[in-house]
Amino acid sequence: MKILKYNSNIELFEESKELKERVRIPLSPIETDGNIVYYLFELLYPIFINDQQNILDIVISDNEDEILKLILYETKKAGVHESFQILQKDLIKIKNIDLDNLNDFFNVAQSVLMKKNNIRISSLRIFKNKAIEYINNFCKGLEDLNFYEFVQHFLDLIHTIFEQKIFYIYPEPNIYKFLKKLILSLNGIKLNNLFEFLEENLAPFNVSIILNSEKLILILKIQKIKSGSDLTFKLYTPRNLGINVNGISKKRLMNLIKIKLKAEKVYFFNQKHLISLLSYIFELEFPLKIENLKFILQKVLFGFRSFENHWDMVPQPKIYNPLRRFLIRLFGINLNLKKISHWAIPELIYSSINSNFGLNSKSLLILTNISKYKNGKLRELDSLNKAFRNALLIEIENSRIIKIISIKRNELFINGTPNNLQTIKLQISEKFGFISSVIKIDSLLINEIINKSVSTFSKFKPFSKLKVIKMFKNKNLFSIYPEIPPYKLMMGKRIKSLTKLILRVFIDKHEF
Repeated sequence: MKILKYNSNIELFEESKELKERVRIPLSPIETDGNIVYYLFELLYPIFINDQQNILDIVISDNEDEILKLILYETKKAGVHESFQILQKDLIKIKNIDLDNLNDFFNVAQSVLMKKNNIRISSLRIFKNKAIEYINNFCKGLEDLNFYEFVQHFLDLIHTIFEQKIFYIYPEPNIYKFLKKLILSLNGIKLNNLFEFLEENLAPFNVSIILNSEKLILILKIQKIKSGSDLTFKLYTPRNLGINVNGISKKRLMNLIKIKLKAEKVYFFNQKHLISLLSYIFELEFPLKIENLKFILQKVLFGFRSFENHWDMVPQPKIYNPLRRFLIRLFGINLNLKKISHWAIPELIYSSINSNFGLNSKSLLILTNISKYKNGKLRELDSLNKAFRNALLIEIENSRIIKIISIKRNELFINGTPNNLQTIKLQISEKFGFISSVIKIDSLLINEIINKSVSTFSKFKPFSKLKVIKMFKNKNLFSIYPEIPPYKLMMGKRIKSLTKLILRVFIDKHEF
């Protein structure tokens, strides 16, 4: 109600700064200025949901034979809700709603509203009564949740309403189709479990992110104080921080925010570039084409190499210092990240998958966690069973990821049989069909990849990168059966020569 009131009054003022109101972002504990929420709906709703005016919300019974509530939103701007009107629930008379084909129902609703209210709607949002119950339960105590708990609960809500098919949008936007098919393809693997796995492998950090736009600059502060679930998120504008952006340089703005928010790093991105990337992701069709994932990786790497053009950060990474790069170039190592081969790396990965696993394959990915043992030391045969965490069976058909299945411990390890990849491959093949390969990777290696090769990728720490390559050569942390040629090559080469070989592919040698 506070948001509706704010949105309906904002046009009475020449500048939104004259209308001060603190509101919560819907379905979240995040409190911020009303003009930020207004801007987010004005910007994102037309792009990701619907770019036309007027929305009709319908609550129906769980058995789909009765309309329980009709709510009409008249929107002068697409997605910006200013007021609502509760209509008589028997206004639209229909016995059964075909939720798999809403076109006819939409036309009936459109015709009725044109006759009765002289309003043309552009979108339907349909909730089964059970969806409303889940949403109401989710909102209880929402303000008391920390950011980590909120994300966990929110992802669980999203997973539930899509898995149980109790929420619909017509016409279906790309983000709706993406989430619906993603959850279906995960075969019961929960979104909040994936988030938990990612979060626990992130080292503590304290960063601020500037999302630049000509209309409104947004500032995100994200901090993880310690390992576990201690994650915080806050949203600001420069005005909230007492910063006047008129005539200020990009570097000056980043340094001011670094001081104001006491951040270790400040990143600068353009909103339109991030929205473009998200739009491309949401356009992905399921089953996922590996080739489409290759194109997304190309876009990400192209953006990464466009340092100081498409993005920036303070403090400036030492690895971009020309003198440092020149000195290590004398030893035959080229680390010019502005020349990273954004076209060659995805193509190499894509070609390797096709040539070593085939267009049609089933691969078993086993995740272990040997860090809970002292010094992470376990015999190779013990590490599989004792340090087992979970396993995923990934099925590829015609270069499309058509199925991901979670495999339980008792399906991998049978008493009296050796705990090795070869035996597991035979056992799983008997139940799920021929398995092309079994890949084992430990959480220590995943943690190292994320925190040394991603979060510190731009730092001048060559030895941390060498450590990641060295860990790949440790069979307790990473192994493949049967051993494919790239794996044999990696295991047979020394760290230094392997690093030089990788950099020849990853970094363009031409300085143009």
